Amino acid sequence: MESEHRITFGPFCLELEATHGRLWRGEHIIALRPRSLAVLRYLVKHAGSLVTKAELRQQVWTGTHVTDTVLRVCVRDIRAALGDEAAAPQYVETVGQQGYRFLVQGDGNVSPPVIAGPIVGRQREVDTLEGWFQRAARGERQLVFLSGDAGVGKTTVLDLWLARLVAGGAVRSGRGQCTEHYGEAEPYLPLLDALGRLSHGPQGQEIVAVLRRYAPMWLVQLPGLLDDAELERVQRQVQGATRARMIRELAEALEMLTADTPLVVVLEDLHWSDLSTLECLATLAQRPAPARLLVLGTYRPVETILRAHPLRGLVQELVGRGQARALRLEFLPAEAVTAYVARRLGGPVAPLLAAFVHARTDGNALFLVNLVAHLVQQGLVRRQAGQWTLRESAAVHELPAGLRQLVLRRIEALAPEVRRVLEAASVVGVTFAVPAVAAGLEAAGGAVEAICEALAAQEHLLADSGLSVWPDGTQGGSYRFRHALYQQVLYEQLGATRRAQLHGRIGARLAAGYRGQAGDIAATLALHAERGGEAQQAVQYWQQAGEQAARRNAYHEAAAYLTKGLAVLAEATTLIATAEERWWEPEVYRLQGALLLQLPQPDIPQAEACFHQALAVARAQQKALELRAALNLSRLWQQQGQQDAARQFLAPIYTWFTEGFAAPDLQEAKVLLEALSRG
Repeated sequence: MESEHRITFGPFCLELEATHGRLWRGEHIIALRPRSLAVLRYLVKHAGSLVTKAELRQQVWTGTHVTDTVLRVCVRDIRAALGDEAAAPQYVETVGQQGYRFLVQGDGNVSPPVIAGPIVGRQREVDTLEGWFQRAARGERQLVFLSGDAGVGKTTVLDLWLARLVAGGAVRSGRGQCTEHYGEAEPYLPLLDALGRLSHGPQGQEIVAVLRRYAPMWLVQLPGLLDDAELERVQRQVQGATRARMIRELAEALEMLTADTPLVVVLEDLHWSDLSTLECLATLAQRPAPARLLVLGTYRPVETILRAHPLRGLVQELVGRGQARALRLEFLPAEAVTAYVARRLGGPVAPLLAAFVHARTDGNALFLVNLVAHLVQQGLVRRQAGQWTLRESAAVHELPAGLRQLVLRRIEALAPEVRRVLEAASVVGVTFAVPAVAAGLEAAGGAVEAICEALAAQEHLLADSGLSVWPDGTQGGSYRFRHALYQQVLYEQLGATRRAQLHGRIGARLAAGYRGQAGDIAATLALHAERGGEAQQAVQYWQQAGEQAARRNAYHEAAAYLTKGLAVLAEATTLIATAEERWWEPEVYRLQGALLLQLPQPDIPQAEACFHQALAVARAQQKALELRAALNLSRLWQQQGQQDAARQFLAPIYTWFTEGFAAPDLQEAKVLLEALSRG
C-alpha cells in the first residue's frame, strides 16, 4: 500500500521523508544508516525497474564520486535489515554488473522466494525441518543434527529452508561455520561466528544489549562491538569466571533472545568443531526451560569416524535420550537426478542422458551440479527430437572420473583474474572477507568484490554471506565457498612459494585489521604465520591462542595450542642447528620456556633450562635479548619465592642500560625490580 508519505511492502513500512524517514517492521524501527536508507528509498520508489549504479551515485550522492564497494555495503545493509538473501532475493535483486532492482511493487503481497538454480528431491527434508521449527516457535526447544556425506546437499537444504523461514515472518537467525584445522579447533568458534553475525545484523543493538546483560563473557570475545573503555570494563568484570559460568551465560542469553522472536542458530560442519562447542550443545539440549530456540548442526558421519570425533557419541547419546533430533540426507534417486537435469537444461531429457548422469554421480548433489555444468560448458549435450541427449563425442568418455577432478576442470576453465581471486580466497578459508583477499593479491578491494559478487549472483562456486566488519573499521563483503571441496581443490593447486606469500600478506592484513584485538583471532594468525614461513611470529600467536583459550576456560584447546607452538619451536630449533641461523635463537628458547609454563601441567625444570639457554646465546648477541630472557627467568623465580635471587640476577642487566627506558621490556623490568625489592 502506497501513500504520499510512506510505502508498505511485506511486513515493512518505509517512510519517504528524505530527512526523518525511517524503516519499520510492525511497531519496531529497523536501524539503517542514512545513506543505506536513502538507497532503499530510491530503489523502492523505482520498484520493478533497473536502477544503475551510476543513477544511484547521481541521486543519492548527488554526483560525488563513490566506489562500487560503498554501494555494495549499502545494499548489504539493506538486505540485512530486510532479512533478504542475494542468492534468493525477495526484495533487492542484483542485475549483473549494472545495478539493482527492487522486486516488490509496494502492495504488501510478498512473492515466494525465488531460488535461481533448480533444487529437486529435498522437499521432504525441508518439510521436516519446517515441522521442527514450528515446535520451537511454540516454545519447545529443538536441537537438530543434519548429516550426510560430502556433496550430498546439506547446505542447499539449509539455504532453501532458511529462505522459507525468512519469507514466512519474524525470525532471528545466525549462522556459524566450523573450519578445517590441523590440531585443535578454536574454542567456541562456530558459536562466536553466529553471535557475531547476529550482532552485526539489523537487530544488532538488541543482541548486544542482551549479551551485555546476560553473557558478558561472550561479548568480550566479539571484536568491534564495544569501544575500548567498555571493553576494558567488561574484561575486568568477567576476570576469573569459570567455564561453567561461560556456558550458562550462553544458554541464558539465547533463551532471552527468544522471548519475543523465535531464534534459529545454524552451525555448519560440526565434524571440525571443538570440544567446548559440543559441551555447549549438550547443555542447551538438556536445559528444561521452554525456549523458542532451534539449534541446527550439520556434519559428515564419515569424518566423525575417521577423526574419532566425539560428536558421533554426543549425537547418539542426545538422540537416544530424546533430547535431539537427527535427519540424514541420502543421495538423490534416479528420478530426482532426471528432474534436475531437465530443469537445468530447460526441457525433457533422453533416457540415455539421464542414465549416464546418474551412473556417473550416483546421486551426489555436488557431483551432479558440477557434471551437468561441465557437459553444458563443453558442448557435450544437444537437443534432438525435442529431448536433450549426449553428443556422440570422444570427450564424453574422457570426462573426469571423480568429483575432485571434475571440480578442478571447472576451475581451470575460469578466466585468469577470477581464478586468482578464488585462489587467494582459498587461503583465507571456506568463509572469507574481501579485504583479506584483496590484501593477499595486493589488489583493489572493489575489483575483488565485483568478481565475488558476480560469482555469487550466478550461484557459481560462491555464496554471499553478508558484510564483514573489522575492529579497525574496515568493511567489505563476506562470502563462502558453496562447498568446502571447492576451497580445498583451489588451495591444493597453489605452488608452495605463492601459497606462503598469500598467507603472509593475508595474515599481516588481518593482524592490522584487528589492531589490539588480534588475540581474538590468534589461532588464525598463527596458522597464516606458520604457513607463511614466519616461525617466530607463529609461536607468539600460538601462545596468544593458548592464553585466549584459557581465558575462555577451554583448557583442552589451550593445551593443544601451546603444544602446537612447541612443535613449531622444535622445527625452528632444527633449522638453527642445520642452517646456523642463530640471530633469533634466544627468542626460540625463551618462548619455548614460556609455553612450557603455560601447559596444564607446567614443566618447570625444562622451562628454566630453556631460559638459561636463551641467556647463554643472548649474551653473545644483544643485551636487549638478554634482558627479555632475564625477565622470564626472574618472574619464574619470583613465583617460586626466590625474590632475592631474582632481584640480584635482574638488577645488573637492567642497570647496564643508559637510555631507551620507554621501551616495554625496560619498563617491565623496572616494575618487576620494584616488586622484588618490596619482597
